[in-house]
Parts: sequence; C-alpha cells; structure tokens
Amino acid sequence: MTKNNQDHEDVIVTFNGKNHKLKDWVKKEKAAVDDDSTLNWNKVFEEHTPKPVIGETAPTGFVPYKKVKKKRRTKSAKTTGIFVKQLWIPLMSAIIVGLGIGFTVLLVFSNHKAEKPPSVAASAQPVQATPADSSLISLAGNQFAVNLQVLQESSFDTLSAANDHIKQLKDKNIPAVVFNEGGDYKVFIGLAKDEGTRRELTGIFGDRQLYGKALSFTPNTIKTSKQIGDFLNSGKALMTDMIPLSSAKALDKNLSKDALSAIDKKLNQWASIDQLNVKGTLKKDLTSFRGAIESAYSHLENADDPDNAQQSLLDALGTYQKILLALSES
Repeated sequence: MTKNNQDHEDVIVTFNGKNHKLKDWVKKEKAAVDDDSTLNWNKVFEEHTPKPVIGETAPTGFVPYKKVKKKRRTKSAKTTGIFVKQLWIPLMSAIIVGLGIGFTVLLVFSNHKAEKPPSVAASAQPVQATPADSSLISLAGNQFAVNLQVLQESSFDTLSAANDHIKQLKDKNIPAVVFNEGGDYKVFIGLAKDEGTRRELTGIFGDRQLYGKALSFTPNTIKTSKQIGDFLNSGKALMTDMIPLSSAKALDKNLSKDALSAIDKKLNQWASIDQLNVKGTLKKDLTSFRGAIESAYSHLENADDPDNAQQSLLDALGTYQKILLALSES
C-alpha cells in the first residue's frame, strides 16, 4: 500500500482487464468529454430535463399552485350590508302604509262621488203613491162585491152575543166568523166556491144543524183612494182563489199545484202595507186583512199542516166586510 502523501500516480485503475494509472485515466476521460459533449452526463441531463414554457398548458395531472389573495371586506361595507338587510322590510312596509293612508285621505277630501249601485229590480221597488193615487175618490161598490157559498151556524141580534158564541165554537176547534147581514149578525163556519162543494162540507161537522146558502155582498159606493181600492181588489181576488183549495183540503182532496203557484205569484205582486198611504184604524184593519190572506196560503202550501185554512179565510172575509162598511158613503 502506498503512503498518503504520495502522488496519485501510484493509484492503478483496472478497466476491461487493463491497468491504468488514475492520473492518466482522468486526463484521457476529460479529453474524450471535450471531444464529445454527449459523454458529459451532467450537461446531457440538464439539456434533456424538460423546462416549463411560459404560457403553455400544464400536462394532465399537473396542477400548479397559485396563491389567491382574498379581498378583505372593510368593516364599513359589512356594517352597511347588515343595516340594509335588517331595515328593508320595515322600510317597504312603511312606504305601502303611507301610500294607503294618502289614497284614503284623497278619497275623503276630494269631490269624488262613488257610483250608485245598480237599482233593484222594479218588482222589488216600493211603489210610491202619486198624488192622484192617494187622493180620495168615489169607487163603485160592485167592483168589491163578494159571491160565494157559506155554511151558516146561527144568527144573533147583537154583535156581543155573536162574539160570545164564536168563542164557544173555536174552543171546540170549529172555525167561525161574524158577518153583518142586513143588521143581523150571522155566524159562518164554512166557505165554498159552489153549492156542490158546500154540501160536501156539511158532512165534516157531523149532526150539527147548518144552513147552507149563497152569500152575495155588495157595498155602497166606496170613498177611498185608488191605491186602497186596488189593494182591496187584489186581496179579494186572492181570497176567492183560495176558497176552492181550502174546501178541497178540508175534504181530504189533492190540491192543484198550478193553482198554488198562481196564488203565490199574486201574493208576491201584492202591495205591502208600507207602500200604502194610510194610517190609523184603517191601516190596522188592512194589516189584519193581509195577514189573514197570507196565513191561509201558508196552511194550504204545507201539505202536512192539518189546518185547512178555513178559519183564516173566514177571518179575511169578516175583516174585508168591516173595511168596506167603514169606507162606504152613506
């Protein structure tokens, strides 16, 4: 072994079975590198190492890191955003309410006039009496005449005696009314349109002694208004139309639905008491007359109602005569 301080020439390198001195070997290799640059592996490795090209897309799978700086929101901007978010709903509500109040005040204090609602149908409008309809005139009594068949139960000289007897009959559920006939007070308990029906009605009262006859009543000239005269004539027509139906129901016969429908139509067209220019006792009697007519129809319309409307129609007849006698000219 050679000493450490000796020259490198003592170092022998064996390559491919040949011995070379290290110093000569290095000189030879360096000369070869100078002649052929490809033998310099540092330089070759550097040349063949790919360098990134600026602007060129990175190969697949390679994601270059890029530091992104976050924009810092200033404290004032953040505060403004929160303030807007919290106040926009109340602000909008205040604007809407203010507009509504302003519009209302404008309507109240302006000269705007609301359109009138469409008028009610003519049939439902109250009939206002004209001066001509309300003025007193003389009307012929024959237009108020009544002709029908009645069942008379008794006759009395005084009204008080007749009323006492009627109370006894009603306590026995027998319909009855007082009718002034030539100064005598007759008690009627049944009404019929014709003689044949009147005879049938007699049988429903058992063995009671009855007197059947044709009633004809024609008042003297009536002093009243045309309006009241029309009201009385309409009521008389309704009463006359319902008498046959009342007799049929009392005899357990079927009622004509067409006849009931026609009566209902007339009732709806009949003037109400409030449409009449009337007051005092006459208004009270006219109200009773109309009430008796309406009650009679109610009993007839209800098939399950045992009342055959005879009492209501007798009340209507008695009130009708009372009104006409009060309006008759002496």
